[in-house]
Amino acid sequence: MKNFNLILIIISGIIMNLTCCNNNPFVTKKQYLSRFENFVNMVEMNYTTYDDSAWANVGKEFNELSETQYKIFEKELSSDEHLEVDKMTGRYYSYVALYEAKQVQKKLKHVCNQAEEFFNNISK
Repeated sequence: MKNFNLILIIISGIIMNLTCCNNNPFVTKKQYLSRFENFVNMVEMNYTTYDDSAWANVGKEFNELSETQYKIFEKELSSDEHLEVDKMTGRYYSYVALYEAKQVQKKLKHVCNQAEEFFNNISK
């Protein structure tokens, strides 16, 4: 019985060490690709509701997926999987561009309103 408990403790320690000390939250490239796809889908569904703070957080997560985690799996990815990552990256940047365009549109609207009021006042 002592041997069984000792073996159980050793196995538990090994499992804890492998899971707790793993710097890579993705175990396989399939999980990485799935997480990246889910992330881009989430951005696609919610980008219109994000404010600057949310975009900052989304940007950090994107950098983690597109740079840090990508470097870990880059050599394991097939040509088709590299293409998949490129497409997901392009999709993400399209939503960033749409958000930025909306911000520019809002600023231009404010400038137009200010200019209109300016000309209304000087024509009095």
